Amino acid sequence: MNVTAPTLRTSRLLLRPWIAEDADRLIAILQEPDILRYFPRTDPWPREKADRYIAHHLSHWQEHGYGHWAVVTPADGQVVGWNGLEFLPEAKETEMAYLLSREVWGRGYATEAARAALHFGFTNCGPDKIIGLTHPENIASQRVLEKCGMALVDQPVYFGIELRRYWVEREEFFSSKSCTHKGRKADPSTSSPVPACPGGQACPVACGGIVEQPDGGTSHKSEYEALAAFGPLLMNSDLATVMRCNHVCNMAGLDSISTGVAVSFALECTEKGWLPPELAAELPLEWGSGEVIVELTQRIAARRPGLGDCLADGLQRVAKRLGLEVQQAARRRRVSSTEVGVWNPPW
Repeated sequence: MNVTAPTLRTSRLLLRPWIAEDADRLIAILQEPDILRYFPRTDPWPREKADRYIAHHLSHWQEHGYGHWAVVTPADGQVVGWNGLEFLPEAKETEMAYLLSREVWGRGYATEAARAALHFGFTNCGPDKIIGLTHPENIASQRVLEKCGMALVDQPVYFGIELRRYWVEREEFFSSKSCTHKGRKADPSTSSPVPACPGGQACPVACGGIVEQPDGGTSHKSEYEALAAFGPLLMNSDLATVMRCNHVCNMAGLDSISTGVAVSFALECTEKGWLPPELAAELPLEWGSGEVIVELTQRIAARRPGLGDCLADGLQRVAKRLGLEVQQAARRRRVSSTEVGVWNPPW
């Protein structure tokens, strides 16, 4: 088949082909406490095994058209784990697997990367069904599979141990059983380019359509609140920036209005000299800058040390840290202790 692994970008991650130089970082991740707790073998990998893993998946891509990616955080270019698909010859099944450094646990990265892998597999490769395997005691991993629309099937033996087997079929993945609806295509027989999202098992809202993001991937279309909060409120006219910020909020479970208001608050504080330089670090906070808006939104979602972690606590708390004048500015953006809505602002 001779296929080279493509590079995919999600809202917060980069999935790129492995390179030989990644071996040292991979070994460091696999030496973290309990990182291999639920694996058949829990002993740390020697350098030779890491080299074999990378070589295996590079050849796996060429043979099968899919494989594992290195998962990278774009802000610092750091490899934080693996994610992707692998053909299991004995079972004749395709498995979606992932492993991430403890440094990034709790941020939703596993689910974000897993959905991207499933979308790629069902859109570009042959399998009509993809499985996920997890240890019966690994509750966190089971939640990731369930969030991707996979259902528990049985508990057979794989790799010498009993594992819970989940799976999802192509049509199920692109149906309403997963409220993410990654990769659904518009019906060419209709006039609308945006497919409807009918809502999932736990979602009675049916919140709208799925759109292709300008930089790749799919996401829910932005509603008017996100359009206002990440658009004119920030003096931003770039729709791609709005879509990316809205997707970051969706993946992190953030309210788009509160996040957009928090970003605008940071921009005003910078403009008026209220923000301590060490909080913004190297980030050039400017009105209307798409790159800055997206980066700050990602920092808030990940609670990165500095301004991101500070704004994630909400305007009321951050304003108290910065003084009386800043508290007065923050009040203009709040009704009581909640950020003001964009549908009927009081100014």
